[in-house]
Amino acid sequence: MTRSRCILAHVRAATQGLTVQASNCHPFRRGELAFMHNGDIGGFEKLRRALLNGLTDQSFDQIRGSTDSEHLFALICDRLDASTETDPLRRMVGAMRESIARVRAAPGQHAPEEFLYLNLVLSDGTRAVAARYTTDAEGGTPTASTSTAGAATSAEGRAPVTWWPRERTKARSLVASEPLSRDEGWEKVPVGSFVTVDSDLSTDRELVGV
Repeated sequence: MTRSRCILAHVRAATQGLTVQASNCHPFRRGELAFMHNGDIGGFEKLRRALLNGLTDQSFDQIRGSTDSEHLFALICDRLDASTETDPLRRMVGAMRESIARVRAAPGQHAPEEFLYLNLVLSDGTRAVAARYTTDAEGGTPTASTSTAGAATSAEGRAPVTWWPRERTKARSLVASEPLSRDEGWEKVPVGSFVTVDSDLSTDRELVGV
C-alpha cells in the first residue's frame, strides 16, 4: 500500500504532433513543486516563441520537453520566483492567475482563432491549487470535480474504495477530472474557478478573474 499526504496522478493522451517521451510526461517537477495540465493551449506552435521570450534564464533552462503544459509550468515558476506574497497558498494562486492571463493574451497576437483549455493542478506537497479555465464555450473545457467525503463505492459499483484516510474525523480533499465514485459528495468545479487546498486540507473556491 502506498501512503502519502499528497498524491498527484495523471493519465493523458499525447499532445498532437509531439513525441511521446519521458520528458513530456506529467507531473512536471521543480524542487518541491509538481504540476499537471489536462487540456490544450490552442495554436501552441505559433505561441511558443512568444512565451519563451518572456521567461527568465532559470525557467527557460528547466524546460526539458516540448509540451504546452511544461512551458506553462515554466511561466508559473517564473511568477512564483518574482512574487513578494508571503502566504504560500496565495503565492501559488497569484502565480497561476498571472500565468493564465499571460497565456490568454498570447493567441490574440499570434493565433486569434485558437482557444485555451486548461485544467491545472499545482502542489508543493503541503497545499494545492487547481484551476478550470477556457476561452471557448463553457462546455468546451475538460470537467473537474471536488470531494471532501470519505471512503465510497467505486464508479464501477464494486467494493468500497478508500481514496483517502478511513478515519472520518480527519480532513481530506480530492480534485479529479471525473468523479471517482458514486457517492453524493462530489461537486462540479465551475469554469473560470480555482479550487484551493491549504495545509490543513481546508478547501475553498474563487474566481480566476482574467
